[in-house]
Amino acid sequence: MLDIAAQAHLDKAMVIDYTIDGVQDEEVYKAVLYGAKTIRELKEKFGLYEKMRANTKIKESVPEGFSINTTDEPEIDLSHIESPSHRKVVKEIIETYKSDKVKDTGIKLSIVLKDDVPIYRRPRGSSLKEKEEVDEHNSVLQSLKKAQNADPSLTRIKDLVGKESYKDFYLENSVLRKQIKCESLIVVPNSMQSIIVLYVAYTNKVTSELRKRKR
Repeated sequence: MLDIAAQAHLDKAMVIDYTIDGVQDEEVYKAVLYGAKTIRELKEKFGLYEKMRANTKIKESVPEGFSINTTDEPEIDLSHIESPSHRKVVKEIIETYKSDKVKDTGIKLSIVLKDDVPIYRRPRGSSLKEKEEVDEHNSVLQSLKKAQNADPSLTRIKDLVGKESYKDFYLENSVLRKQIKCESLIVVPNSMQSIIVLYVAYTNKVTSELRKRKR
């Protein structure tokens, strides 16, 4: 039929449609033939169509009592494991794995931290410079805490504050602070006063530059 249609001097699209329409079969099987734009593509699709129909006829010819539904499990891809012996062990573990049954005991668990050191997180959507500032600030707080713990006089105040109120001193995240009017100030040990002065001057400069950029 394809040769007859080709011999007639017709438009390619008409030849393809005429050829497909002439195939006596259900539309569901003929669907593989549609989409061809050239005679060559149509011939290739006919090859696929004939193979598909041959397989379909073999399946239909098997008696119902002898037909068995099978499901092929996907092969485990372990090609990234270079060692053959390791690959074999991993494959055996995966194939022989059996999940344990889950049983609700009704017991609720709560996580209790061993210390009260806060977990600092970087703000989302911040620039790299701002993230560096946050990390540096957290580092300074940790250094202040260690310096306070190493200072005998501040250690005594910390012990007193932990039991009762003492001259407007209080602890926040284990860092000794003092409330003066409406301001909460960190108590800086003598060993870190010069460092803190330089740090404050530096952060003020960086903050001023960031504000100018955002304007």
